[in-house]
Amino acid sequence: VDMHSYQPTAADMLLVSSCDLFLYVGGTSDSWVDDALQEAVNQDMEVLSLLDVLGSAARLEELTEGMQADHEDHDGHAHAEAEYDEHIWLSVQNAKVLVSAISEALCGVDEGNAALYRENCENYLIELDKLDEAFEKTVSSAKRTVLVFADRYPFRYLAHDYGLTCYAAFSGCSAESEASFATILALVRHVEENSLPYVMVLESSTQGIAKQVIDNTESKDQGILVLNSLQ
Repeated sequence: VDMHSYQPTAADMLLVSSCDLFLYVGGTSDSWVDDALQEAVNQDMEVLSLLDVLGSAARLEELTEGMQADHEDHDGHAHAEAEYDEHIWLSVQNAKVLVSAISEALCGVDEGNAALYRENCENYLIELDKLDEAFEKTVSSAKRTVLVFADRYPFRYLAHDYGLTCYAAFSGCSAESEASFATILALVRHVEENSLPYVMVLESSTQGIAKQVIDNTESKDQGILVLNSLQ
């Protein structure tokens, strides 16, 4: 099920209420968690909100030029205020912080294996450092640092980490699936002004909006690239 529309079953709620350690992203999509925690039968449960772990590194959803306003969010309610971007896993730099916090939480509920958790954590942080360096090298040597998403835009953290400029049809948690012609034309303008050979989409895209954007460019020869949002 899509993370934005997930609702726990009774069995899920029972598992949550009795677990030793409960980890969750936080944010609007996890609004069901408050009710689940109120029903907890394990009073010693450790709870870790990953958005809270990020603290000041958590970022508000970004509204880019030409992005279509969301009529209502994934809960079916309109919101006037910007919300924190929940797609925190799409950043290697965030992952370093989160992995360390998760490791310490595991050590707290399973002290007998703490040394193993910490060893695994250190080894994984080395791998994340390598990946971070590879991303940095790729972007620093790229001909272009502008991306246009004919889709939702969950890559706020990734773009910030490496200085990418991104434009998109919808915000990361948008419930919209049809783009207005004004949004299409805005994306076309960004593609042409930056001489982009590709239009970006997510892994779940039907690519219909991307094809509309391409069809409205002067050259009509752009390709479509998929960037996986790991959902």
